[in-house]
Amino acid sequence: MSFTEDQELIKNSVDKFILETYDAEHRRKTIKNNFKDILNEKDFNFLKINPQDRAEMLSIDTFVNIENYMYDNNISL
Repeated sequence: MSFTEDQELIKNSVDKFILETYDAEHRRKTIKNNFKDILNEKDFNFLKINPQDRAEMLSIDTFVNIENYMYDNNISL
């Protein structure tokens, strides 16, 4: 399967995102700490996420929303 350049960028971004959240779950870090220097209070408020929640508390839909938000706002890991 061959990816377009945009698809490859999205795939790489999703891969990094999964690694970041997976790491947070195993170290039991809060989402706020896991996304330190990436997302701020304004971002969490927009996404309707409690920054004190841990990765295992979030739904898959929430993770998809975070990734889409980061992509739409040119926020990279």
